[in-house]
Amino acid sequence: SARMQPLSANDLHRALEELSEELRTQGVKGHVYIVGGAAMALSFRASRSTYDLDAQIISDREPILDAAKRIAIRHSWSPKWLNEEAVHLMPQLPDKDSLTLFNSENLIVTGASPEFLLCMKMRSARQSNFADIATLLSILDIHTPDQAFAIHDQVFPCQPLADVGRNGLERIISDLLCDRKRAEIYGDKSASNTETPGAFQTEDH
Repeated sequence: SARMQPLSANDLHRALEELSEELRTQGVKGHVYIVGGAAMALSFRASRSTYDLDAQIISDREPILDAAKRIAIRHSWSPKWLNEEAVHLMPQLPDKDSLTLFNSENLIVTGASPEFLLCMKMRSARQSNFADIATLLSILDIHTPDQAFAIHDQVFPCQPLADVGRNGLERIISDLLCDRKRAEIYGDKSASNTETPGAFQTEDH
């Protein structure tokens, strides 16, 4: 029976290769833009796993959804392993700094930029997102909560954070920045949120 199971970065990459092959047999080229845990795993935290691939299907929507269903059946994955349920949470602005994560003759997958990922994760601010937020603060060289809020307000200009949420988030970001500073000073690996040696390295930023 289909079940929600954690998908590693390798699982995700193999799934995208299968998706590309499915689309090749139909003679179409699809484009998918991804956010959330899958974008984090494929871009910045190779050791991270996720339960699904949060996507916005830019082109060839029906063939991609049909192919995703076949892949789900093949692996006994949840039929929602690739879904568009996060589309309403995405910024309205175009993501000019999105990263190309997969590119074949039949499928291009772009991932949210670190700025867009940070802002979306700030808006949900669940504890499960804290390690991702810490990674993104480091990638973007953010040292104060105000810097993070400035980016948020550029990415979501018409959807400000409520004061209550903003205050709570300010404390969370301050704590994460303190943890990073402590790790830099004392070399305490448990305090830092690096998952793998290259977790904070991206050539785009």
